[in-house]
Amino acid sequence: MFLGFSTGAADYYLVNPSEVFKSTIADLIRKVFVTKLVVERLLEAGDTMENLEYEDLLRALESRNVPGQESSPISADDLIKYSDFVVAQVQEIKLSCFRFCGVNFRLQLS
Repeated sequence: MFLGFSTGAADYYLVNPSEVFKSTIADLIRKVFVTKLVVERLLEAGDTMENLEYEDLLRALESRNVPGQESSPISADDLIKYSDFVVAQVQEIKLSCFRFCGVNFRLQLS
């Protein structure tokens, strides 16, 4: 996994963060990876979501390690810590699917 950004002039890929930003970048990568796994699991569950339970989602997350952070597996605490960001991203994907694809991506977050 790598971090990159684009400007009008060029694309930049950050190879290694400086020591000053190392913990911030590690947390950002962890947050993005947790969000990626949640979105993938929701897409796998499909429209019905009948078989998707919190415990299933948590098991799927706990079975994975963030690249470069293998000594610190994903936990329920991570899901709680990043929940606002994860929900915002899922809602944005839902809105984008409806707007651009004409797909009514049904997802009930309660």
